[in-house]
Amino acid sequence: MKAWVEHYSRLLNVEFEWPCDLLPMVAPVEGPVPPITLDMISKALSKMRCDKAAGPSGIIAEMLKAAGKEGLTMLRLLAEQVFNKGVTPKDWEESFVSAM
Repeated sequence: MKAWVEHYSRLLNVEFEWPCDLLPMVAPVEGPVPPITLDMISKALSKMRCDKAAGPSGIIAEMLKAAGKEGLTMLRLLAEQVFNKGVTPKDWEESFVSAM
């Protein structure tokens, strides 16, 4: 079991090289980041499936959905920070497999 946990931990956290020559050329977008609305957050949250395992943060979709309007506001502020600064929290880059 330990070998599988180590294998999948390594596998899920490796960034693979993208075939840059196969990606389409897209012109850069100028101007400020479009505003993120509570409606956008609400729609995205409604698309999240329940009964899924939590990531490193321990937060699951059910928790976010139960947080109400205050939770939506906090998620909107978090999304704005990520989009405006262009920096994601390091733990968002990680995956883990836990041994039961």
